Amino acid sequence: MIIFGAGKLPGMGRALGQSIREFKGAIKEPENKRAEDRQSE
Repeated sequence: MIIFGAGKLPGMGRALGQSIREFKGAIKEPENKRAEDRQSE
């Protein structure tokens, strides 16, 4: 809080949360593709 200031914290938290959601989605994407490939066989 001292480094960035109180005004920047909500935006930084929002950006961090969005990054985490995108990362989790990218990890799950290949798993979903493999499941779809198995179903089509």
